[in-house]
Amino acid sequence: MKAAAVALTRRPPPAKIVIKPGEWCSRWEDKPDRDVAFGLRLPSDDDESRVRREATDSAGERFKGTGDLEAATDEYNDAAMALLVGACVCDPNDLRNEPEQLHHPQDTIRHALRSETIRRLYHEIERLKVEESPASIEADEADVVALGDILLDGLPPWLTPLAAARCRRHIRYLLDELIDT
Repeated sequence: MKAAAVALTRRPPPAKIVIKPGEWCSRWEDKPDRDVAFGLRLPSDDDESRVRREATDSAGERFKGTGDLEAATDEYNDAAMALLVGACVCDPNDLRNEPEQLHHPQDTIRHALRSETIRRLYHEIERLKVEESPASIEADEADVVALGDILLDGLPPWLTPLAAARCRRHIRYLLDELIDT
């Protein structure tokens, strides 16, 4: 196949997700009045490095000199989540293109989508990483037994609320997989 033909070939994203009209910010001037499909792709190492840099800059600029470490940490986390989602949303038919309804997603996503929507997309990207990334190591039988032993009394109490919530989402996903098959 010639290079020109390869360049014209669409590259479908590994996942698609639907954004409903109520998931957009009410003040977003280009808010669609119908469901919109977005593609989701895995972030590159460069994407993740840029997200960390820009989230650090955002938190530093906003809370410089205030001494409010908790607020700065919250801003860093919110910015990092939004920037990563902005890097990973794409056209539902071609991962090389941005979504038609959201131009420059890394710059506009915090203005266009509600924070709950950004959080939902972030968790979908996290799940996609587990499913698709070659860096995700598959558990062996000993791991399955160890997990059962750990969860006999529920989630361990030493988990942070964020880690516990992430574990519960992965457990829900795992249960859905086990029940559906």
